[in-house]
Amino acid sequence: MKAKRKAFNFKLKRFRFKQEYSHLKLKFSHLKQDRSHLKLKRSRFKQEYFHLQQQNLSSELGVFHFKQKHPSSELKVLSFQVETSS
Repeated sequence: MKAKRKAFNFKLKRFRFKQEYSHLKLKFSHLKQDRSHLKLKRSRFKQEYFHLQQQNLSSELGVFHFKQKHPSSELKVLSFQVETSS
């Protein structure tokens, strides 16, 4: 009788261990998927940030070139601001 009980307990423990192991394996695969998803998100954000930086630089460069070509326009804008604030 004891041998049967021991065998049953062993089978039960093995079954529970396998269940827990498969559960942890599944959980780990989900974590790996989440991690890869976050990596993709991060790279997309980096690309977007870089693109925005490029746009900002190009607009600043455009303003700089405009000011070089039309130096009197800056004076007009400044005088207009002074007149409106008075």
